Amino acid sequence: MGKAIMQRAKETGGDLIVMGAYDHSRLREIVFGGTTRMLIEQCDCPVLTRY
Repeated sequence: MGKAIMQRAKETGGDLIVMGAYDHSRLREIVFGGTTRMLIEQCDCPVLTRY
């Protein structure tokens, strides 16, 4: 999902990704990962999140 969001931002010329961040358990994040975390760590453009 995160890769698709980054690709779409590049296609449309977006220079900021805005998304909500939901609080999941740490174990779930470790096992399954998370789109929000992946975008924050790997995206070339800024990511604005709201917790």
